[in-house]
Amino acid sequence: MKREMCKRVFVMLLAFMLCAESTLAVAAAENGSIMAQAGFISEKMPEGMELFDISEEAIAAAEVSEEEFMQQFGFDQTQIEAAETEMERALGISAPVAEAVSANTLSANSAQVSQEKATTYATLEDAADYMREKMVARKDLITIRVAGNKDSALKNVKTILNKVYEYDKNGAPDEGDYLYWHMKYMSWTNPKKNSDGSYTIRFKFIYRTTAAEEKYVTKKVNAIVKNLNLKSTALNDYQKVRAIYDYIMSIVEYDHYHYNTDQTYNYMYTTYEALNSGFAVCQAYATLFYRLCEEAGISARVICGNDDAKGSPTHGWNIVKIGSHYYNLDATWDDSADARTHVYFLKNMAEFTGHQRNKVNAGTAFDKQFPTSPVSYPTPEADISGKLINAANISGSVALVNGTDYSLTANNGRAKVIFFMNPAETGSTMWTQQFFEINAIKAKACDSVLIDIFDGYAEYEEGKPRQIMQLVMSIVKESYAYNFSSDYVNGLAYRNQYALSAGVQSGCHSSVAIIDGNNRLRYFGYADAAMTMIEKVLMEISYNAPYGAMTGVNAVQTQNDQVQLSWNPYGGATGYRVYRKIGAGAYCCVGTTTSTSFVDQISSTGTYTYQIKAIYSSKDIASTPEKMIAIKTMLLKKGKTYTVDGYKYKVLKSTNKTKTVAFAGVSNKKLSKVLIPDSVKINGLTYKVTEISAKALKGNKKVKTVSIGKNVTKIGKQAFYNTKKLANIVVKTKNLKSVGSKALYGISKKAEIRVPTSKYKKYQKVFKGKGQKSSVKIKK
Repeated sequence: MKREMCKRVFVMLLAFMLCAESTLAVAAAENGSIMAQAGFISEKMPEGMELFDISEEAIAAAEVSEEEFMQQFGFDQTQIEAAETEMERALGISAPVAEAVSANTLSANSAQVSQEKATTYATLEDAADYMREKMVARKDLITIRVAGNKDSALKNVKTILNKVYEYDKNGAPDEGDYLYWHMKYMSWTNPKKNSDGSYTIRFKFIYRTTAAEEKYVTKKVNAIVKNLNLKSTALNDYQKVRAIYDYIMSIVEYDHYHYNTDQTYNYMYTTYEALNSGFAVCQAYATLFYRLCEEAGISARVICGNDDAKGSPTHGWNIVKIGSHYYNLDATWDDSADARTHVYFLKNMAEFTGHQRNKVNAGTAFDKQFPTSPVSYPTPEADISGKLINAANISGSVALVNGTDYSLTANNGRAKVIFFMNPAETGSTMWTQQFFEINAIKAKACDSVLIDIFDGYAEYEEGKPRQIMQLVMSIVKESYAYNFSSDYVNGLAYRNQYALSAGVQSGCHSSVAIIDGNNRLRYFGYADAAMTMIEKVLMEISYNAPYGAMTGVNAVQTQNDQVQLSWNPYGGATGYRVYRKIGAGAYCCVGTTTSTSFVDQISSTGTYTYQIKAIYSSKDIASTPEKMIAIKTMLLKKGKTYTVDGYKYKVLKSTNKTKTVAFAGVSNKKLSKVLIPDSVKINGLTYKVTEISAKALKGNKKVKTVSIGKNVTKIGKQAFYNTKKLANIVVKTKNLKSVGSKALYGISKKAEIRVPTSKYKKYQKVFKGKGQKSSVKIKK
């Protein structure tokens, strides 16, 4: 009822929208806002995207004084103090100290607070973690305190915000892109210096939804996850993605009304509105898809693009990971007013027409982290034009010019392309040339025939009925695979039967029919449109590899996250595609190469099945038999040293139950900052970093900062011996039991060692007398 009524209401608005071209103005930053509005009405599809701008220019424009901050947003002293206290409790400062620090930061004329009592977030990452937690809870006033100086504030705020919205494939579904695209406004205060040299910044956020509305979203999402069975191991990732995609299109309609009459209507951009009223724009389609995929444990991103003249994105869609690659999909454009389609579902870039990514979702770094598949996903369903009708009833043959008969059914198991030509039709010569330029036909990857169906030779010079066909055939090279017939009576009859089977009105136009290896009519259309469809349709039906087998495929596991593949060369191939499936899942393309070997990055144990396909000019023409390999865990050898991202690690323990390593130094001697992680992934296995080896950074001349991960329990002898520039040591671990002799000998006399508040007294004893100067301070 809701949908029918709204369609009647929107019909005139929609008609107007589809005929108009309109670009919305970008709102300038106002009163510290860094919200940019952008939208675009396409002649074909509705749009709707509002970008939350966190460029350095926008952040700089959002800075205000503390007085302006309080006046502009109506904050009183009680609210400011409450936010301050909330931060200090998160830092682990006791209540009395919190009061003292609060007094210091709120009054420029108050007494100084001792350095022993003041504290900050040890790193910008820690500050971002705190801010993200509060933003997810929709806190509008957030205070942070970090080290540094006033001049570095702008850069640090940008870093913190980028880390707040940073995508984490193992993160919470209501963070990352979901949080970012539900932001509307931000302002921040001038940094205020504290007695210990740190500074305090307050942030004001306006969100598109309230905490109560997000609670509603979570409840609805949990119900959807349950109803669609998205956490079931019985469904593969493709099945889950398809279920999410179709479900969104079934419950959401594009909000033409608000998009055309009130661009300021905030809710049309939100997941909340999509689930609550069922009407929203592309931004909400995309964030709902993202949220459900992340809930299902499937990596997805919200992509923005189709920029207007000012470079602002006007439309949003998604990419989703199936196998080793990401695929494009756009539920907004597939959710048309009349029917749901899958034209924009799981496509590579070439076939994802009408979509151009904004610079924030493009570039080498983005592509490396989220690699788009070189081919569209081979969906089990046939999302191609035409009908899957058994064409065996259109049996028969036509007489070729050379006197042989040509069967019109694919009884040899090869796809068949039949071009019915009307030589008298305008453009027929051009279409004929295009027909033989199609890569699959040039490569003889299918059977093809040209049938002349025109019976009006009387219109040409008498006695020369074949000249027009000879002229057409002279256009193409002799090496091309072609045949043609002048059996126009049967040719016309067959053409009309194909048209009838495909539900296309018969006529005298030149046209193309495509038959798959099972004698199903996969496409029929007139030549002016069909030429662009042949490659696409053949691509859809080529995954069964009907064009002959390749040989010599071999698969060997070289380490936990790698499989080395090799195969024999295939004559005439211009390259190869590597396809993989895990268990009983569907095949997906994991890469392309011009050589006869490939290294595949895998993520877990289990049975992997591979198939290699030869390419002729971008299309599959041949394939190997399936090759299966059972992946087993390959443990690292105890005592061996590995280098990962410029850091050296020595294996301490390596069993199925316990995997630990020691940080053993750096291979890059120019590093000034060393961030020892909690754990490290080596050859596909995760090892905890529990020690810092003896002499790990001994004599290093560049390192100024060292951050020690949360799993370290031991620092070896002379670990930082004579690391003369080392002035900042951040200890995140709460399990440190011992520090070796002279571990801190020769570090900077101005060095500070920051430790967890709860371990302050204990770590004063642990670090005592390790060779450092008496001026080296241990701080909370």
